[in-house]
Amino acid sequence: MIGVVVWSDRSKNRAVIWCEDQGDLAFYRTDSQDAPDLRDGDCVTFKVEQDGELRHAKDLTLLEEETHPALSTYLADVGRPGTAVSFPATTYVAPPAPKMGEIVPFPHKAHAKKRNTARAGTVRSVIQAS
Repeated sequence: MIGVVVWSDRSKNRAVIWCEDQGDLAFYRTDSQDAPDLRDGDCVTFKVEQDGELRHAKDLTLLEEETHPALSTYLADVGRPGTAVSFPATTYVAPPAPKMGEIVPFPHKAHAKKRNTARAGTVRSVIQAS
């Protein structure tokens, strides 16, 4: 699963993650010294383990740092009654299209005449042979 960290405590290696399936938040906790240094807005991938009502994030890997740093603020504001919220869209610029080779037109009429001539010649050969 892919998710975005919406809260983290770097000193305790803990985080809360908003999941791509838009289901319940996932809780991440580890005692490993090799754990990634998570910050709000980091994009991560992980496996989900359900423990009763709680979702745990396991085998977490940092994909990209601070891709959505304002997400936790946005989600908090959405929960407040009477609050109008607009979330800035991420600007994506598509890479330039690959350079294509030169297009060579086929001479349709000339090609069709040759094919018809060939077919007629084959039919004559078959008739003469029989």
